[in-house]
Amino acid sequence: MDMIRIFFFLLLFPMWLQAGSVPLLADTLELSVGQYRYISFRVDEAQGREATISGTIRIIPDTARVEYILLTSDGFQRWSSGIEADTLAFLTASSGDFRLGVPDFGDHVLLVSNRGNFHPVSVSITAELSFLGEGIRYNNLPMAFQLMLALLAGGVVIAAAALAVRKLRE
Repeated sequence: MDMIRIFFFLLLFPMWLQAGSVPLLADTLELSVGQYRYISFRVDEAQGREATISGTIRIIPDTARVEYILLTSDGFQRWSSGIEADTLAFLTASSGDFRLGVPDFGDHVLLVSNRGNFHPVSVSITAELSFLGEGIRYNNLPMAFQLMLALLAGGVVIAAAALAVRKLRE
């Protein structure tokens, strides 16, 4: 009876796995005065529940601060053309950890800007998108079939080995 429970647990286990974060950026950015860099990313509907961008930065010189600006993709097109656009989130930060809330799913752009300094900066940044909910859904059915096939193959090998040992003893 316990083997049957273990078998069903192993069969259903892949269906319970859920993603919780996606890496966005791990790079060193050289920003001149007034310059910015951006990264475009998509938040799927399954990732939209309590989504946040979090990470760590190291800025050289260490007295400098950079701006993080979160925009929709359409908002970024307007902003980069000089037209006023609504920001979804804004943060000015120095070296250390940072966190920005992402209010909804869709196409977004995260800007890292050096608008507030009078000298160039070097920004080493690592950022990821974290979320609650299902996240990236994988097709679990093939994984269940693979697991079932592996268990059946293992059973056949064990049965064949047991049969061979029994035949040798006779």
